[in-house]
Amino acid sequence: MRRSLRFLAAPALLAVLLALGPAQAWSAPSAPAGADASSPPGTGQKAKPGQSRAERMERRIAALHERLHITPAQEPQWQQLVRILRENAQGRDEAQRQVATRLGSLNAAEGVQMYAQAIEQRAQAAQRLAVAFQPLYDSFSAEQKRTADEVFRNYVERLDRGGRRGG
Repeated sequence: MRRSLRFLAAPALLAVLLALGPAQAWSAPSAPAGADASSPPGTGQKAKPGQSRAERMERRIAALHERLHITPAQEPQWQQLVRILRENAQGRDEAQRQVATRLGSLNAAEGVQMYAQAIEQRAQAAQRLAVAFQPLYDSFSAEQKRTADEVFRNYVERLDRGGRRGG
């Protein structure tokens, strides 16, 4: 039973990680000295000041593509996943803009309602991502699955220690 739960958890964790875009998950445990938590694994690059969220997301996508060793045969599933990632990010950014423009005029009840709607939108985005990710994960070799699982174990451990999600 424990093994089957672990098998099901890995794709869900990848979907959550990609949806939330946490900076820390992209640093490999063996990252070179001088690399920070938001640099792609193994690059030793520091995060670039003034970099937009979209630019950071594109760096993470490229780093994960490299780290997972996406094959040409997996590229169609990968591109579908990336499309969903970008759509979800655009939706999240739009929702944040709406909140920012209304924040000063909201009463507490409206604020709580807006918060509930935001959580619902995130859940829907995570579900779209999970659906897009499953065929890719199913196509992974055993080594690719181990790498994906490692990325997410590191991510969950950081969250458990109070690490920031990033974005």
